[in-house]
Amino acid sequence: MERKTVKKNTRALLLPVLFSAMLLLSGCSSHLSLFLGHQKDVESISKEKYAYSCLSIEEKKLYDIMLDSFLNFKKDVVIKTVAPDVLEKIFYAVFADYGGLFWVSGYNYSSINDGESPNMLFSPDLTMTKKEKEEKEALVEKAKKEWLSGISKDSPDFYKSLYVYENLVSKVDYDENAPDSQNILSVFLNGKSVCQGYADAAGVLFDELGIKNVILRGTAQGEPHAWNLIMLDNEWYFFDATWGNSRFLDKSAEKKTVNYAYLNVTTEEMEKTHIIDMDIPIPNCTATENNYYNKMGLFFESLDKASIGRAFSNSYRSGDSQCSVKFKTPTLYYQAVDFFVRKGNLGRYCEGLSYIYYNERRDVLVLTIYFF
Repeated sequence: MERKTVKKNTRALLLPVLFSAMLLLSGCSSHLSLFLGHQKDVESISKEKYAYSCLSIEEKKLYDIMLDSFLNFKKDVVIKTVAPDVLEKIFYAVFADYGGLFWVSGYNYSSINDGESPNMLFSPDLTMTKKEKEEKEALVEKAKKEWLSGISKDSPDFYKSLYVYENLVSKVDYDENAPDSQNILSVFLNGKSVCQGYADAAGVLFDELGIKNVILRGTAQGEPHAWNLIMLDNEWYFFDATWGNSRFLDKSAEKKTVNYAYLNVTTEEMEKTHIIDMDIPIPNCTATENNYYNKMGLFFESLDKASIGRAFSNSYRSGDSQCSVKFKTPTLYYQAVDFFVRKGNLGRYCEGLSYIYYNERRDVLVLTIYFF
């Protein structure tokens, strides 16, 4: 009986399969199959999870068994034989719904066939013992409690999303060499991570705040990437805290700041830079009410210089480190950049500002002014 293994890649999000020949046992294999028994279904704890809801009845049974094996450190669990791509699909679905499984690095399986009742043996690949997991989990729970001390579960959905976004950016540095970068330990215990850690941690925090969410995988500007899908006031939005870190997109930035351009955005906006690679259907996000710029009154549909200038002035006078504004069309965006930045008119609204430090996100029509 030979095992096949699926492991998480430490950098990319796609899980490479280490292929080996499938070994079919005959003759005495019927005794082995009888000894192992048959697939035993377990009670679901995931009925409210999005990826779970997208699966067939049989796939949901396998998802429940797989999750149970992760949570309870079960090895050599008997499951009905399924195609390797189905097994991989279910694995990804579990991790799309559960960002806190930091002790699981992948899985392995073997196939047994007695000619009548083909079964598979499934085992999680674990990075630590159950005791070690419990010790790490206690530290994570303590950190989560501290992280969430400034927000209430009763807060409006938008402010929950804003809180999670700003905290992930401010508390976590993007570091490709961070230990445990593919799970939440890197975020909550070390404060350094990559996109997978950001997305997993966001999922865990949203779970605590009662926000339905999904951890997505795919590519962004051609590179493997992870981000989130979240439901605010019964509408879906995309959320990318990694891209919210100014130093991720601009490694030469003198100071880390929050880039709000990827907080609660539509499919149309996200598709300009992000491509989803998932085996489950993803809703078309069209809502804009909880987009950061709409919610904060920083979205402009005309070149209202007085209103735009007032937005910059209010932030400057309040002592904010920055102010971002978003425009409906490219024409408006370029007109605003020309008037406030290139022609230096920002100084008319921000008296005493000695120089202009700014960032352009032309793909999403966002102009950010920094007050350093």
